[in-house]
Parts: sequence; C-alpha cells; structure tokens
Amino acid sequence: MSPIRLHSSISPDLDSTFDLANSGLPSNELLDYYRRKVASLTAESDAFQSRLDRLAKITHRQNNLHEQLQESDVTTHRLRDQLSEVQILVHKERDHVLRLYAEIDRLKLRELDDRRRIQYLLRLSGLASAEAAYFLPDCAHLGEQFNASKAVVSCNRRCMASSCPFRGSSTKGGRGRKPCSQHNSRVSAHADNTIANIDYQSVVWDLKCSETALYALKKQLEEQSKAAQDRIESLLVDRRELIKARQAQTHMLKARIVELQDQVKSCQTLLLESANENLRQRRQYCFAKGTWMGEKTSLLAQQGVSESHPSKSNGTTEWKLHNQLTSQGKTSRTKSVVALTPAGPQFVEPVDVSKMDGIQRREYEHRKTTDEVQCGLEQQQQQQLATTHREQVSPLCVLMRLTCWWSDR
Repeated sequence: MSPIRLHSSISPDLDSTFDLANSGLPSNELLDYYRRKVASLTAESDAFQSRLDRLAKITHRQNNLHEQLQESDVTTHRLRDQLSEVQILVHKERDHVLRLYAEIDRLKLRELDDRRRIQYLLRLSGLASAEAAYFLPDCAHLGEQFNASKAVVSCNRRCMASSCPFRGSSTKGGRGRKPCSQHNSRVSAHADNTIANIDYQSVVWDLKCSETALYALKKQLEEQSKAAQDRIESLLVDRRELIKARQAQTHMLKARIVELQDQVKSCQTLLLESANENLRQRRQYCFAKGTWMGEKTSLLAQQGVSESHPSKSNGTTEWKLHNQLTSQGKTSRTKSVVALTPAGPQFVEPVDVSKMDGIQRREYEHRKTTDEVQCGLEQQQQQQLATTHREQVSPLCVLMRLTCWWSDR
C-alpha cells in the first residue's frame, strides 16, 4: 500500500482526498486518516478560537482603559473647578479678615482718642500733678469700677479740704481771712501753669495718636497690598492652567478632526470602489447573458429545434445542442470581458422583429424585458448606495462641524 499523505487544513487538496476515497483502501485506514484530519482541524480551530478570545480580551481591556481615561479627565476637570472655587473662597475669607483687622485698628484708634479725652478732662478738673487720680482702662468688673469711683471721690474730697484749710474756721477777731486770700493767689498761679502743661501734653498726645494711626494704616496697607498681590498671582496661575487645558483640548480636537477626515476619505474611497466594481460586474454579466441568449436563439433558429415542445427521439440532439451552447457561452463570456462598453449590453447583430416567428419574438421580448429590469435594478442599487453613503457621511460632517466650532470657540 502507498503511504497516506496528510495535507494542511489551510489549503486542503480535495483531489487527493477523492483519490484516497476512490483508491479502495481499507476502511480502518480511512477512518484513522479522517480521525487525524478531524483532530488536526479541531486543534487548529481551538487555537484560532483562543486567539480570537485573546484579541477580544485585549479589545475589552483597551475599551476599559479608554473609559477610565475619560473618567479621569472628567475628574481632573471637576477637581480643577473645585480648586478654583476654593481659591475664590480663600480670597473672600482673606478680604473678610482684612476688614476685621481694619475694624480692630479703628477701634484701637477710638480707644486711644477716648483715653486722650479722659486725660484731658481729668487735667481740666484742677488736680495737681502731685495729687492722685485713679484711671482704670479695664472696666469689665462692676465691683472694681465701684471701688475706683469711690476712691476718686474720696481723693477729690481730701484734695478740696487740703486746698482750703481755713474755709470752715472763723474767729471773732477775723484772723482766718488772710491765709485764705494767700491760698487763692497760689491756686490761680498753679492753675495757669497747669493749663500750659495741659496744652503741651495734649499736643504731644495728639502727635502720639497720629503716629499710632499712621503706623496702623501703614500695616493695613501692607496687608492689603500683599493680599492683592497674592490674588493676582493666583489669578495668573489659574489663567495659565486654563490656557494649557484649552491648548490640550484644541490639540485633541484637531487630531480627532484629522482622524475623522481620514476615515471619511477611506469610507468614500471604499464605497466608490465597491460601487464601481458592482456596476462593472453587473454590466459584464448582462452583456455576457445578452450575447449568450442571442447566440442561443440564432443556433436554435439554425437547427430548427423548439425548446417549448421537446421530443423523446431527439434527446441526443438536444444534449449536443446544450454542449455547443455551453461551450459557445463560455467563449462569448471570455470575449465579452474584452469587448466591455460602459453604455450597457450591446448585441452583436441588430435584430429585425418583423422577420421573427412567434418563438423568436417571445425570446426577444423576454430578453428585452430582462435588460430593462436589470437597468432598473442598477439604478435602484445606485440610489441605495448614494443614500447609504449620504447617511454614513452626514453624521461625520456634523461632528466635524461641531469640533471646528468648538475649536474656534
């Protein structure tokens, strides 16, 4: 026995398989051969299926990564917006703090002015520098305030008693009036000196208050200028970030536009090529069919054989006629490919309908109707292809217009 040759499943040799089947080999060997063949085909099918599964997993993973990238972009934009809102809130809080600082400085200046007025009023009350006068700046506790006021009143009473020692004493000889007049002269001289000292001290106090106010205003202006500078820097940083994001988005949109344009061009090219190929094949088929029908009609007219009423006696004649028509149809098809014209099917010889009998006239009418139907089908296919092309291209054009409008914006 000759050894059995195994062939690859990619390009199977059917002739060798039929030779094995017709060679008369034992059924066991044929069964083993077909089992090995089925096993190899199963292994190749499993390998191909595993490859398809791997490609499907890779595609699914790529889609998941693309979705994650889109979600991360959306999250980044949302966080950037939230960061801008937080910066705006920080600036608002900083302005509020600066306003509070300004209010505190104003209250401090008002407190200094109140102290100056209180000191001025105490000096105008006629008290000497050696005399005690209690001033408590912190009056939060009522008990301390009451004790302080009581001490001030008692001190004033002592001072009044010491300033006029002979006011309540009077003798019969009138000896108590002379010391009182001397004391009044001393008090008037001391009052003049006190008024001069009060004016000088008030001027000095005004200068100190002005210096304190200027220092507070200077600090406030420094804080405000620093806050304004920080705000300007933060706004510039936000502007740079927005410009970078807009440039990146514009670059992505331009790349997407170029990709969509390439896809549109490739789609248009494929549609045009497929339409041209389909029309060319249909023209070839119609032209070959018309030529073959014309040759068939002429051959039937020459032989005088009718296809509608075949007889049993001329079976061999019909078989020979069929073989001749088949061979002539093949040659006419090979020739029709070379003699193809874009105007549609052209018959070799003009046909005169008046010279035809009933069968030939019916054949001619049938052929004419077939040609008209084929032309109608071609026109319908062209319209369908144009409609499909329009439906596929119009969304892409709309998307391109939207992307162009967004990039211009």
